[in-house]
Amino acid sequence: MASVKIVYPDAKIFKSLFESMSKLIDEIRLEINENGLEIRAIDSANVALMSVSFPKESFSEFIINEKKSVGLNLSTLVKMMKRVRKEDRFEIEINEDEISLRLIGTTKREFKVNNLEVAIPEIPEGGIEFSTRLKVISETLKHALKDLELVGNQAIFEFDGNEKLMISSVGEGKYEMQLTKSSGSIIEVISGNPAKSTYSVEYLLNLLSLTKIADTISISFSSQMPIKLEIDLPTGGNISYLLAPAIV
Repeated sequence: MASVKIVYPDAKIFKSLFESMSKLIDEIRLEINENGLEIRAIDSANVALMSVSFPKESFSEFIINEKKSVGLNLSTLVKMMKRVRKEDRFEIEINEDEISLRLIGTTKREFKVNNLEVAIPEIPEGGIEFSTRLKVISETLKHALKDLELVGNQAIFEFDGNEKLMISSVGEGKYEMQLTKSSGSIIEVISGNPAKSTYSVEYLLNLLSLTKIADTISISFSSQMPIKLEIDLPTGGNISYLLAPAIV
């Protein structure tokens, strides 16, 4: 009997997740217990932290006889997930140290991978209070990130405290994108105080693959403080990305 067998209904979610995490680190640890699946990763420069949580209710099948912690190579996972088809489910089965990853749709494809010794990331403790929290259209943020890449290496996020978020950059040229609630690009202003801060475009681009897996993204930030981007997945689960401000 397998120690762990879990099936997630949409393999594309994990495809985008692994692509994004591979920009930060080379290996990840999957923590699987009776509550679900968790992954936390921090880059070597301690600039960006990604936290992923899939509650057991988000899986179409969730069998666990003992909690497991397994290490996986992200390069291998990214290559494997290139084979994902639209209708595929993603299955993880663990028997002692043997790990089977399956893509299940009209066919069932199985990949066996090694359980690696991956160090537990040292995650800084302590919460952050954000003065501004907005929910925006994912597609809009995706276009902003692609535009920013053409101009400079730093992105300025500025909220006017009312309804306007300005995303801008100055480099080889100048770029500005204005998001407002009245235009529909901002879905909700959850809490809004004036705030302005600068972040690395390179690190923000790590989110590109995640902008296509949910319709909206929550953006939280304060002046000269980290920015937090959160995605609530329609099939269940949450992804958060915390990025330190750039040195200006």
